[in-house]
Amino acid sequence: VLSYILKKMLCESLVISKLTYCLILYYPCLDQATAFRLQMVQNTCCRLIANLRKFDHISSSFRNLKWLNVKQLYMYHMSCFVQRLIRNKEPLYLYHKLMFRADIRQRNLRHSCMLTVPQHKTSLFKRCFTYSCVKVFNSLPESCKSLPSKKFKRFVKEYLLSRHE
Repeated sequence: VLSYILKKMLCESLVISKLTYCLILYYPCLDQATAFRLQMVQNTCCRLIANLRKFDHISSSFRNLKWLNVKQLYMYHMSCFVQRLIRNKEPLYLYHKLMFRADIRQRNLRHSCMLTVPQHKTSLFKRCFTYSCVKVFNSLPESCKSLPSKKFKRFVKEYLLSRHE
């Protein structure tokens, strides 16, 4: 019989780590059925840890584990990546794809730290990295975008946990 802590560590290291690997690249390209399957894998891990049956509700267990669902994991990792990209300006080829609203307009705007969505003509462009990173980063509150890295990560996780779906 495995303890709660050991089951949590095993699920996080063996399953959740595989789910989050390259999540910021492949999640925008997923169809609903595949995203649902990934969420079912995470739900199964939650049920295993909390000793729940197949049809038991898991939302309280998710809160107890302080886990983000797959979509929120994507938003967390993407926002941390974009924040690091803006702060370090590396890799340079990705940084040059970002455009700030302050760069476009020469006025001091209220939302100057927001990014501008690139112009596009097809719906396929919405799967692109530049489109998805701008959408995720702009969805965060203005107050957190200038925080240092560790505080930013903590704030984003708490923000996403408070909006748990």
